[in-house]
Amino acid sequence: MEIKYISKTISINLEKLHLRYVPQVEPLHLYNNDMSLKNSPHLEMLHLIGMYGFDWDRIENSRYGQILQHKHIMGVGGYEKKDILDNLSKAWRTHSSIATRGLRDGKKVIVLNKPFWKTRFGHKEKGIKGMEIWKGVWICAAAYYLGIKEVKGRIAKDAYPGSKIKGTFEEMYKGIEGIFDE
Repeated sequence: MEIKYISKTISINLEKLHLRYVPQVEPLHLYNNDMSLKNSPHLEMLHLIGMYGFDWDRIENSRYGQILQHKHIMGVGGYEKKDILDNLSKAWRTHSSIATRGLRDGKKVIVLNKPFWKTRFGHKEKGIKGMEIWKGVWICAAAYYLGIKEVKGRIAKDAYPGSKIKGTFEEMYKGIEGIFDE
């Protein structure tokens, strides 16, 4: 396992959360050099879907669409049009569920106390800070979009800080130069 839990289920302030930064894969300029949830392309995407539905032209030209196109060009799998629309459909269902039934028990949100690529590989990019969403990014984004201030979840930490062990990311990011380097 890549992480170790350091808390039981607790309330987590959404204002403090950031998306995971992966060097070479996440084009920081498309995040405006700010990986915070409140600045995320995920929120922008929920707004676009709410306003226009699943309009492919708008999706493709959004920051979210541009980031996924970049990942596809980099060789990361799962970013074909069908995959993107399937993922966004699930994200919208998450939003709709939270909007109608509220948040659930918090078992699906996991937050790292420090950014993974900093702790594991020693990356030092400016703007990469704060607590990082490990699992449940669309739950967090939908809750924030709906004006909810906190979600239930667990805090974890890198199980092997400084080790440079690639773990589950080795296959996902194979062939991308510099991704695991400082």
